[in-house]
Amino acid sequence: MRLLSANTEAQAFAFREMERVRGMGEELLRLKEQLAALQAGMRVKDAALAAEVQAKEAALQAKEAALQAKEAEIAFILQ
Repeated sequence: MRLLSANTEAQAFAFREMERVRGMGEELLRLKEQLAALQAGMRVKDAALAAEVQAKEAALQAKEAALQAKEAEIAFILQ
């Protein structure tokens, strides 16, 4: 009888642990999905930021070119 009770307890313990491991696996999958979504969001924001930086660099280059043209015009006038 004691052996049967010990076997039943061992089976109950194994079942609880299997359920715990299954729950951990489900949580891991959920967290992986969440991480993938966050990474995708970061890639989108990174691309948007890179485009913004590129646009500002282009605007700065245009202003620098305009400034150089004005400087050349002033130098020509002062000759």
